Amino acid sequence: MLFADALTRGATQHTSASPDSKRRIRPGWKATIVRSESFARLRAIQKSTTDPVIDLSYLADACLQMALDVGPEAIVQRALSGLQPPRTKP
Repeated sequence: MLFADALTRGATQHTSASPDSKRRIRPGWKATIVRSESFARLRAIQKSTTDPVIDLSYLADACLQMALDVGPEAIVQRALSGLQPPRTKP
């Protein structure tokens, strides 16, 4: 399916990255891609919560809300710093 086709289908129908996906789709939620390192850190936080166990999507959303509270400028600066290659000493 083309991305443009998915956009024209409307908000009531959802697509999944996996053709055999049996995951539930939550209205009002969108999937996003994160780095493996970020995902692993969120999973570690999730595994540390035992009572109650918190769904990973809620933890990721809390992180995004915290970042948005800090402000768009800080978010852009963090994103740009992640794009720069590590400095090597001469």
